[in-house]
Order: sequence, then structure tokens, then C-alpha cells
Amino acid sequence: MLLPAWLIEISYMPPVKWSWQLVLIILYLGLGTSVLAFLCWNAAIARLGAGRTALFGNLIPVFSSLQAVWLLNEQLTLIHLFSGLAVIAGVLIANLQKKKDKSLYCPGCSQQPLVFFVTSGCHPILRYRAGHHSPNNLKNPIQP
Repeated sequence: MLLPAWLIEISYMPPVKWSWQLVLIILYLGLGTSVLAFLCWNAAIARLGAGRTALFGNLIPVFSSLQAVWLLNEQLTLIHLFSGLAVIAGVLIANLQKKKDKSLYCPGCSQQPLVFFVTSGCHPILRYRAGHHSPNNLKNPIQP
């Protein structure tokens, strides 16, 4: 599939001159930005979860712009500043978590929701979720 493109390229471009610098660049691109980046990404997914980790993918253009200024002496313009601030603000806002309502979580495991509300008239009725702790197994069950 790539053979036609390769044949066109070798007819127009000079052959590659191998050097230690070229080998180090290829190793850096293969190991540094590929393998190491994916290892860090997978570690972040394990710690933060896929949803929160995906939010940080929006920071890639911000860091790419900063690296272009630092390494390539590119000019930082107002559009870079405003868009970078918008992305950072979006990531911060998305990661601000509301505190969990502890009354809806099981006192035994503190993870899984214990009850759900069903409105009956003007008073909510609390019921235990199927498959979770029964009211008899809890030290301090929530009273309906």
C-alpha cells in the first residue's frame, strides 16, 4: 500500500544520510513521546478514571504551544493566551467536584448508593437498592 508513495519519494528526494543525531531523534520519538507518554496516560487512567483523564487531553495544544515558544522560538500571540486560558479554565471547572451527599451512600462500604428516593405525596420514601446490604446488616441503617 505504501510502495507507490515510496517509489515517488525516492525519485524526488535525496537518500537519507544516517547519523548518530538522526538515530537519537528516532529513538526519542519512538521511546520518549510514544511509549513513555502512553505509560503515563494509562497510569492516569488507573488513578483518575477514564472520564477525568480524557479532560486533560485538552491541554495537549496548550503544552504544544508552550514548547513551540520554548524550543522553536515561535511567537506567542493573544489568541494563544486567550485560548490557553479558556482550555485551562475548562479543565479546572470540569474537575471541581461537588461533595457527595453522604446520606445516599452506604455507611458500611461508603461507595455504592444505598437508597433511592421515590416521591409519594409530599414525603419521600427511602428504599434499599436490590443486591446491596440489607438493613439488618448495617450498624446505622438510614431510617425511612
